[in-house]
Amino acid sequence: MIISYDPTQPDAPTISESCKTQKISRSIFYRFRSRAATESAAALHPRSRAPHHPARRYGPEVINQLVRIRKQLKKDGWD
Repeated sequence: MIISYDPTQPDAPTISESCKTQKISRSIFYRFRSRAATESAAALHPRSRAPHHPARRYGPEVINQLVRIRKQLKKDGWD
């Protein structure tokens, strides 16, 4: 209903009324409308909540050490 909402229709509810019936805020309504303009129906699919820049990043030396440990565990039959 958000994507197909057309306020120019004669019997169309106001945006506020539409938001009340769908139990969403006006900001959510406008967010979905702007996404729909660029992404069409894909705008309604949930997006990833993973951070764009994770706080915990490991350097190459740590990653290499972890790989060596995993290989050793697999070789010893523990992994």
